[in-house]
Amino acid sequence: MFKDAINLIAEYPEIGKPTDNYDARIKIVRDYLIIYEIKKENIFILSIWNSRQNPEKLKVLLKK
Repeated sequence: MFKDAINLIAEYPEIGKPTDNYDARIKIVRDYLIIYEIKKENIFILSIWNSRQNPEKLKVLLKK
C-alpha cells in the first residue's frame, strides 16, 4: 500500500496536496497521510500519519 504510493510520489512529486508549510505536501493513502518535502531533486518522507490521531498533533508536526 505505501510502496505504491511512494513510487507514485517519486514519479510525480507534485501529486500531493500542498500544506501551509510551503515545503511539505500530503498524499492520502486510505486512513494515512504520507507527508513529504521536495528539495531540489530529492524527496524526503517526513512522516506517515494515521489520520485517526488528534489533528492538532499534525499541525505541530507541520510547523517544524
